[in-house]
Amino acid sequence: MTDVENSSIQRIYKEAMREVEAASDPDALRDLSIRYLGRKGRVTGFLRGISKLPPEERASAGKQANDVKQQIDGALKTALRRMDEEALNIRRKLSG
Repeated sequence: MTDVENSSIQRIYKEAMREVEAASDPDALRDLSIRYLGRKGRVTGFLRGISKLPPEERASAGKQANDVKQQIDGALKTALRRMDEEALNIRRKLSG
């Protein structure tokens, strides 16, 4: 993969991770999911652009983009689960 494509998907990954970390509520996480993983999302756009790469670079670029997609999805799910657990703990404290 050329440095341009490599740096592009890595930049998308780093930006997404920063935004997931900074998200303060489930709605923000859903918005991030759409922004990065949705039909018109940044990772999806990168994946669509792979067809323009030389054939010998496509497999590597596709694998890396799919890995990034899975990592972002996992981070979003983990953050949402953490928020749900925190909300449940707060409700328990308030009711107990």
